[in-house]
Formats: sequence, C-alpha cells, structure tokens
Amino acid sequence: MYYNLDMQYLKNRKDSPIRYHYDYIQLVALMNCCDFFIELGLIGKNKTPILKNPREAFRKYINAIISLDHIFDYLYYHSKYKNKISFKNYKNNILSRFPVLKKISNYANAFKHCERTGTILETEENQDYKLNFGLPFNLHLIKQASEIWHKYINGKIQIDTSFKFSL
Repeated sequence: MYYNLDMQYLKNRKDSPIRYHYDYIQLVALMNCCDFFIELGLIGKNKTPILKNPREAFRKYINAIISLDHIFDYLYYHSKYKNKISFKNYKNNILSRFPVLKKISNYANAFKHCERTGTILETEENQDYKLNFGLPFNLHLIKQASEIWHKYINGKIQIDTSFKFSL
C-alpha cells in the first residue's frame, strides 16, 4: 500500500506545504504509515512482514500511530464546527463512529503518557508481533486506519458530517 502524492501540486504551492488538513493527512500521516510498511517490506507484492530492525520498525510504528491521531487536530481546525463544539466532543463523536480510529487514539494516548502496560497495549487481540524488547505491534490497526483516511482524502467517505446537534 503506497499513496500516490501529487508532487506537481506541492511544487506549485507558494505557502506552507501543510496548509489544510488534507495536506497533513497526505504528507505526514499517510507517509508515516508508508514508512512503517516499507520498513516491514510490505510495499508491492510481499504480504508477509519482515522484521529486520525491530527498533527502527517500532519508531516508525509510533510515528504512524501518533500522526494518525493528530489528524483530528487539523480536521477540527478546518471544520465548520470549530467554534461550535469543543475539540474533545468533536473528536469523540468521530471516534464513536470509527472504532479503528478510536483504537489508534488509545494507542497514541498510551504512548504519549508512557503507559506501555495495561489492557490497551498488552491484550492478545492488539498484537500482531511482539518486538524483541517486549513492546506490542499492531500492523492491521495501522493498515485499517490509513485506509480510512485514504478513502477520506479521495472523497469516498465523509468523516465529520453526522453530529447530533444543529448549527
């Protein structure tokens, strides 16, 4: 899974390369996911991960998780709901409809607060691999979350359109 970026679009930009949430999703979050997949040798026809450098794979894993969770900051900032509801309520509404994104958020929060033990990161269902230094690793979670955001930037799904209040 590799995301095609429009490099001509980037060359023609006169302002910041991350001006809109679409830019952040495409240039940072999905590219961090690609870096993780590349590290595991999962680009192209190979379907079986190859774990050559566990520490580098885990670094890229954390980058992917945290950048996927930070999409909500950019999405909220550019949304029509920005001054209508709190960021927390905005994010929680979306997470309630996308369980995979909620898991990503839980992982990012656990890493942010150094909570590497407990139910979030140690349950069997969350582990595809356990790295040599004992930290869990969920390949499918990143794949599913990146697919959601890829569909979003390509207009195949909408994320923030079903809030339970009127503007």
